[in-house]
Amino acid sequence: MYRFCDFSDEMENRVKMVDKALKDLSQSNDPEIVHRCRVSVRRIRGILKLFGSSKEAEGRIKNISEILGPLRDIEVRIRILSERIEEDPTLLTVLDDLLYERELIKRGALKIMPTFSGENFLHEIRSSMDEKKRYKYDIYTYLYKRVADIIGSWPVSENPKDVHELRINIKKIRYMLELVSEKDKKYEKLILTLKNYQDCLGEIHDFDVWVETFLERWSQFNSLINFLNEKRHSKIIEFKSLVHEIPETLKKILETVASEISEEFEVFQEMRSIRYSREKKILMAQKFTEEFSEDLEHLNRVRERSVKIFEILKGVFGLNAEDRYFLETGALLHDIGYIIPYGKHNVNSFRMISFSDYLPFSFRERIIIALMVKNHRGKIEIKNKFEKILPKKEIDRIMKLSSILRTADGMDLGESEWVKDFSVDISEGKLEFRIGNVSENLKNRLYKKSALLRELFEKYALEKSGNG
Repeated sequence: MYRFCDFSDEMENRVKMVDKALKDLSQSNDPEIVHRCRVSVRRIRGILKLFGSSKEAEGRIKNISEILGPLRDIEVRIRILSERIEEDPTLLTVLDDLLYERELIKRGALKIMPTFSGENFLHEIRSSMDEKKRYKYDIYTYLYKRVADIIGSWPVSENPKDVHELRINIKKIRYMLELVSEKDKKYEKLILTLKNYQDCLGEIHDFDVWVETFLERWSQFNSLINFLNEKRHSKIIEFKSLVHEIPETLKKILETVASEISEEFEVFQEMRSIRYSREKKILMAQKFTEEFSEDLEHLNRVRERSVKIFEILKGVFGLNAEDRYFLETGALLHDIGYIIPYGKHNVNSFRMISFSDYLPFSFRERIIIALMVKNHRGKIEIKNKFEKILPKKEIDRIMKLSSILRTADGMDLGESEWVKDFSVDISEGKLEFRIGNVSENLKNRLYKKSALLRELFEKYALEKSGNG
């Protein structure tokens, strides 16, 4: 848990830095002053965002930020132009324009000074926020949404708009990690990695904006425009050498934060879970699925088949209404992991279900549904740590439900072919599916994916007959 009082000293130091920097701007053109002020403003806004300040307090700091951004941009342009004047003296007229614009922007910063009192600002913040606190779970939720935004549009293109949006999302993730890293140093390496991405993307964005500006105002300077485009291209090449790392870095960030929040997450979700009926939870799972899955028809078919198999076998397997709820929910969620463009989709689905703050499952429900989904394909796995916290009957339940979900999924080859209808023959303790006229490929798929179900059926049918 994070408390505002733990950040109070940093808030005071940062506000003092902003006060001093605003005064120094009137006497100096040192870009380092702008940089220090921007860093301090960023940290102040991060603390305010974390603990939920008033709009008025956030607005006062945002006004300063809106001056410093353009001031930083123009400092970069002045630096690059100054380095090229000797090669192309005609650029002096452009440099003069930028120097004048810098003075106008600085005048705006100076106008803010009388309206911003660091002492009054600190008093207002402390009086309204001293008792505020935030759970680590809230940090995970924020980061999860940012990561989802990035992964949802992956892979990123070289289009300036896409590059800019990726930069913004990485920036937000990095700044939040910087904020909490004051209390937890384990994020430092990840922050440095994000900074490398952000710096590269930031330079690409600078060139994009400047080229656009030149084409609008100084299109006659073709040599400089070509120079900027060449610099952008070199940065794109640099970014391409890094881009493959980004999904793995984001994964590490979520896993690192998630490892810190498990206890808080469980308490939060237990309290939330009791507010919803099973029917409402299924509807929420369906809404979640509609956001992350592309083939909704496949998911609905798997759900319908799972329920049909459940009704046929519930007597032999000893299943009840709660099991049907688990099965329907798992059927809806089993393919959401395809949204993540790396790794096995069932493992990704498992992780998304395990840590989604939207899905209102209790800790026990979350484990059962997530493990069932993970086991809908591939090798059956129930990790040792779950065997230690789940009784044997729950392990047996997961195996039964996984076998039904695997079988229902096995009746489908996606958009190309699926079983239209089926029946089940039960004879002498054995199970056989009648699926009509389908391809050998689909028959083989069903036979393989129903192996666990047939094995469990024989086991429980034998026990029911009294011969086990």
